[in-house]
Amino acid sequence: MSYEGTIIAALVVVVGGVILARRVHVPYTIALVVIGLVIGAVPIVPRIVVTPHLILLVFLPPLLFEASFNLGLPSLRRTLPIILVLAVPGVVASTWAMAHALHWSLGMPLASVLVLGALLAATDPVSVLAIFRDVRAPGRLATVVEGESLLNDGTAIVLFEIVLASALGGRSSVGAGVVVFFRVAVGGALLGLLVGLAATWVLQQIDDHPVEITVTTVVAYGTYLMADAAGLSGVIAVVAASLLVGNLRSRSMSTTTRVALESFWEYVAFLGNALVFLLVGMVVSVPDLMHRIGDIAVVIGFTLLVRLAVVALANLALRPWRRHLPWRWLPVVWWGGVRGAVAVALALSLPLSLPNRDWIQVMAFGVVVFSLVVEGLTVRPLLTWQGLRRSLSLESQYQRHLARLRGYREALRAIQRARQEGLLPVGVAERVRADYERAVSHEQLALATMHLQHDFLEAEELREARRQALLAEQAALLDLWHRNRISDDVLHDLVEEINRGLEALDQGAEPDAEPAP
Repeated sequence: MSYEGTIIAALVVVVGGVILARRVHVPYTIALVVIGLVIGAVPIVPRIVVTPHLILLVFLPPLLFEASFNLGLPSLRRTLPIILVLAVPGVVASTWAMAHALHWSLGMPLASVLVLGALLAATDPVSVLAIFRDVRAPGRLATVVEGESLLNDGTAIVLFEIVLASALGGRSSVGAGVVVFFRVAVGGALLGLLVGLAATWVLQQIDDHPVEITVTTVVAYGTYLMADAAGLSGVIAVVAASLLVGNLRSRSMSTTTRVALESFWEYVAFLGNALVFLLVGMVVSVPDLMHRIGDIAVVIGFTLLVRLAVVALANLALRPWRRHLPWRWLPVVWWGGVRGAVAVALALSLPLSLPNRDWIQVMAFGVVVFSLVVEGLTVRPLLTWQGLRRSLSLESQYQRHLARLRGYREALRAIQRARQEGLLPVGVAERVRADYERAVSHEQLALATMHLQHDFLEAEELREARRQALLAEQAALLDLWHRNRISDDVLHDLVEEINRGLEALDQGAEPDAEPAP
């Protein structure tokens, strides 16, 4: 099959996989991994060579850009302490603990299991976040899982390169490793911030969404390539640049451009994730996994135990400063630390001269398959068990009461108007009004009872009230502008303040927070 035919065939499989996933109510990423495993096991299907550069260079920069671009700083600031602890010292501690546990239990050389621990330290929450959206899990919880993944990708890749160099006979000094780590990580962050500032300035000079989409594409790939050429972390650089551009976009983009830009990157992220997870499934050899099933089970067990210990200790360390997470969230943060495409890409990048290379690859692939399929499919029941899943039937019932109440009140106003205009006899109007008033009282009582029994409903109502108030403010400003009472600059500044408030509400800001910065 030609190169073009392979691409078309992959897209057809993606479409079919997504349709199937929606029919069986599982994240499409998990369905595509399973489909990839099945396709890869068919002898007549030609093998696709998945190189690490295909994932790390072609797919990773746009996926990082899209996720960081849409991650709001207000919600990130509230969870930054736990994210940083998990993504930096947590990754280092996980790698060290995994290596020593596997060295002790399986007798593998410490250098080899350090490489394995580093490449398994990066998490990939795509399938988990899709479930979070479906069940409407707390927005702050989703921010922790997503933010940790964005930052620990960079940390894990830098650490992987250091321990890999040591395993190949390079520098093995701990001090030298620490210096390299901070140079690569901090240098990547500084480069990303510089590129983000420059890109924001450019975007402020234009208002043409095809050009602005092109600028953001250059930021995604250009930042990664520049960092890589300078020996810095491309992942951290892209995350820093896209966070800056994404959170300054309201000052530099019109509404039309913002909608076009977000639609473009939503499609890029969908296509990239779909193809990556399909390729991940196809690159894994099921016979190899079955041959090493015993060792894989041990690695999976220690991966879960180490992850649990790191999450619990990180939360405990932040408790004195009151920056810890609710304890009932921890099982979800632990189990939602799914391994995915980055681990596979790093495993594929291992040089042929590395001792125990084949064993490391099979262990990594086994953990990824278990993580994506088993952990990915059981996050939803875990959210329910922890009380973090909102009942769809409860929400439907609440919406029904709310809709009836609003409909009954509108009916009362219509009856009052008809009576005042003499279109209804007084006696008839009073009888109908009394019926509707009883119905209004019934719905008000039902809503009040649900508020008392389920406090998140009142929080949602408060958030919706703030949203409606902000929209009313926006309408009033537009009215003043149409009547030439305020200038274009004043309208722009005040509307952007309101947009930031609306964005904060959409990202799960606390309902009692200020509606606008």
